[in-house]
Amino acid sequence: MNGFVRTGPKPQDIKMWIARRSLTKQTYPGLLDNMVAGGMGFGHSPWYTILKESMEEATIPESIAQNAIPVGTISYIKISKDHVETQPETQIIYDLELPMDVIPTPCDTEVQGFRLWTMDEVLTAIRQGEFKPNCACVALHFMIQHAVLTPENEPEYLDIVQRLHRRLEYPGPKKWPTFAEVH
Repeated sequence: MNGFVRTGPKPQDIKMWIARRSLTKQTYPGLLDNMVAGGMGFGHSPWYTILKESMEEATIPESIAQNAIPVGTISYIKISKDHVETQPETQIIYDLELPMDVIPTPCDTEVQGFRLWTMDEVLTAIRQGEFKPNCACVALHFMIQHAVLTPENEPEYLDIVQRLHRRLEYPGPKKWPTFAEVH
């Protein structure tokens, strides 16, 4: 989930809350990450996961997190470090516009800290490889959706959009579980 604030009416006036992953994380320690992220546990819906992870990772209460909106997906094929194995993945993306006085705060050991970044800072960090790779894709999706990146200002626009939506020729879930979830 992308957390963001608006400081004015233009796309350049949007700022994103970016997490820095803990240095003790087993995967991608110290790299930049989206405000809230996490795998869906068996039997849990994307919505339940957003509410749970918002509190666990960023101390965002459910009363605020419930304002998140689903904004799309990205899909890609992850390649192992040894370039031998592949794994298809789909990310369901949510955006949460936060009031200026709501500041994400680490609640568990997964996040080192949060900082509010300008769109230019986020794009520079993506280009310099400072983001966990799939999190960079989620941030690019956000920039396209909010007209920060456009065909007029990004020569690779079409390629970026197409690469965020890979066709996965693997079976995947057809529906979310139907049993009740406890909040």
